[in-house]
Order: sequence, then structure tokens, then C-alpha cells
Amino acid sequence: MKNELLLISIASDSHRNIGCLSLYASAVHDGISTNLLFIPRVAEYSEREFAQYLADNAFKVVGISLTTRDYYFARTVTAHVRKHLPGAHIVWGGIHPTSKPGECLDHADSLCLGEGEVFLPELVRTLRAGRDISRIPGIGIRTNGEDIINPPALIEDLNALPFPRFHFEHFRVLDGTGLHQFGPPDYVRYARHNGDGYVLLTSRSCPHRCSYCINSFLNRLYTNNVRRLYRRRTVDDTLAEISHALATIPGIGFINFMDDHFLTDEKWLVEFCEKYRRDIRLPFIIRATPGTVKDRYITRLKDAGLQTVQMGIQSGSEKTHRTIFHRSYKVDEVLSAVSVLKKHDLVCMYDFIIENDFETDEDRDKTIELMLRIPKPFIANLFAMTVFPRTDLEAMYRKRNMVPRIDPYASNYFDFSQDNFYYQLASLIPLIDENEARRIFENRHDTAVVRQLRELYAHKMAADS
Repeated sequence: MKNELLLISIASDSHRNIGCLSLYASAVHDGISTNLLFIPRVAEYSEREFAQYLADNAFKVVGISLTTRDYYFARTVTAHVRKHLPGAHIVWGGIHPTSKPGECLDHADSLCLGEGEVFLPELVRTLRAGRDISRIPGIGIRTNGEDIINPPALIEDLNALPFPRFHFEHFRVLDGTGLHQFGPPDYVRYARHNGDGYVLLTSRSCPHRCSYCINSFLNRLYTNNVRRLYRRRTVDDTLAEISHALATIPGIGFINFMDDHFLTDEKWLVEFCEKYRRDIRLPFIIRATPGTVKDRYITRLKDAGLQTVQMGIQSGSEKTHRTIFHRSYKVDEVLSAVSVLKKHDLVCMYDFIIENDFETDEDRDKTIELMLRIPKPFIANLFAMTVFPRTDLEAMYRKRNMVPRIDPYASNYFDFSQDNFYYQLASLIPLIDENEARRIFENRHDTAVVRQLRELYAHKMAADS
């Protein structure tokens, strides 16, 4: 059937919607005629052009992938689908429908809860045949005012799935230049860094259950369904995806592994390093946690092409990690990890949640003290605490009758209090002399010193802009 399924990605300023790309690959593999539309900038969205696209194609099923921050825009796009293509079945998927199915069923005809690569083709086939969809695992629907929420089914063998891929002839983008075919120039435009990276996942889930992470919810959601939540693709399947990307997307210069936790299996890493060095030979970036950074791992990975490591430190307070973040954490472990990364002369990006409602100034002081002990150069990725639905962190706020400053529906974890002393100093530590940073820190109650800090921060902001 021509143009049976339309998938819509509304991820902001990005084509890195791995979920949409994986769903696209699974639907096409199942013989479903599928198109993928990127709407990367809300301000450049045109209802008129979108309506014409719907009229020209008359899709039977429209799927929208969304996070919490995308919720209001997803409602707008859904209303326009109903207005201009009233016969289409609208399904929402992604982490927000999975965590908040009730409010999402106010707008969508059905929801995909959890992983959708098996669910989506079954939904399309069932709708095509005119059969009852209410028994599909992982579906959410509303019938006669009653919500039916079927538990999601976890995909245990990731290698059984077709890997994500870019089929430019079936991709469109709607932005300030109008609605047009998504091609290599758009790939560059909406990619980060130099526009030459390829993003993928080798695994799903995470061995940890950090309170602020959505995995703290997903790990509870799947507890009764499967014994092993963390799953990893084989090295050969991973490299097959990269090889396909290199053959179809011009100009790829580095590989961006988005796994929350790349350093989990030494046997897998040994095989990966050997084959990646032989077959791919491109620089790459990984994510890690301090306790997994070992010299023997990094030695092999550096030889294979590792260039950048992003590591979550979050706070210098062990109390914060233990009582709020639910992380196993020691300062000495962090310093050991950064020493290994420094030894191998890697580009180091360290994550810090610098604005945390549960921390005291004593906790924040410990974060600054830790940052001052980290060898330069490094990049500090600073975040403000954002409370996503159904996470363990949300339950903590509720239990303590606290209201988060940041609304995850309307903002994100970069919404800082710009005049915050700790945020300003943390953003400058990687850039200014250590003695100067320490002098400011140790004299933080001196108004003249604080004024100097604000001037330095204003200069940094002007330079960044």
C-alpha cells in the first residue's frame, strides 16, 4: 500500500532521533511503505505546507515520537493531522507517552509504550486488516472513556532488528526553507559539532538506576517482564550499521556512540577495538561513568580511534550521590578516572548537575573543589536539575512537597539561573587560571570578588555568542 505510514520526528534542531530511525527501518523491513518527516524547529513550522504534504500522500497511519518537552508541539501537529487528514490513525510513541499515557490519550488514537520496533508493524498490519488493536502488547488506547494500557514487551535480542538507516529518498524536512526532501546538506545542517558525525547506540538501558534518569522509571516498568534489562548488540551488527552509514551518507568524519554506559563488557570491547580499528578507522566518542574507566580499556580504545570521552560526575558531594542520585560514587574514583583519561591525551567532557534543589552550599562547595582538582584541558557540561515524569527524583519532590523550578514540559536542563555564583564559577573553571579560580572561590563572600566573577562571566557569554 503506497504511503501507508508517516513517522514524524519533532526533536529540536536535530535529526538524531534514533527511535524514529529504528522504527522506520523496522517498518520498511516489514514491507510497510513508510516516510519520515523531520520538523526540527517549532518556529519554522508551517501548517499550510504540512497540510499540503498530508493531502498529497493520504497516509493511513501517522506516528509521532516525543519527549516531555515536545508534548505541546505534538498536540499542535496532531490537531493539524486531524484537521487535514481526518481518516488517519494517530499513534504517539517515545518516553513521554510511555511515562504519561493518560494525558497522551487525550490527543492520540493509540500509544506505543516502550520499545516500538515490533509493536509498530503489528499495529499497522492490524489496522490494515480491520482487526481489534486492543490486545497488542505495549498499546495504550481509550475505549468508551476507559484507558486500556497493555504492558510493553521488551525486545531481548537487539540483533534481530534491522539497524537504523538514512533513506534520503523517503525522508522530508519541514523548516524555514519549506518542505523538501531531506538530503545530505540537511544532515549537515542539523548535526552537531562539524556536521560530520554519525550517531548510534550499541545497547539499550543502563546497569545503573540514577534517580534523575528516565531509566529509573523504565527499570521499574520492565521489572516483571524480563530478567536482564541491559542488552547489547554484537560488534558485527554495530559495525554493519556504521559501514552502511559510511556508504550512504557523504562526509562522515567521526562516530558518536550515544550509549549511557559504553564500558560494560571487556570481552565485547576487545573484539570491538580489533574490528573497528581494522574496518572503520574513524575517531569516535563514548560515554562512561567513573567506576568503569580503566587504563587497559582506554589503552585499547585509544588505539582503535577513541578521541573523546564524556563522563558523568554530576556532583562532588558523596552525600548527594548516595542520598539523592542513588549512585555508587567516590571522589577518589573520579580522580583516578580523570587521571587515566588525561594520561591518554583525550578530549574530556565532564557532566555536572550544578543547580540542584536538594544540595546545600556545602555540597556545592565540594563540586567546585572537585572541579579545581581536575587536570585541564577539559570541557564542563553544566546542567540544571530537571525532574522528568515518573523518575525516582519526581517521587522525592512529591514526598517532600517541593516544586521543581524547571518545568520539563516547557524548558530543559540548560535553563540555568544565570546569576548563580556556582554556575558562573563552574562555567569559568576550565577557562581561567586555576589560582584565579581558587581565589574567587575562597573569597566568594567578598562583593568585589563576586563583581569580578560576574564581569568574567559576562565576557565569556559575549565571546560565546
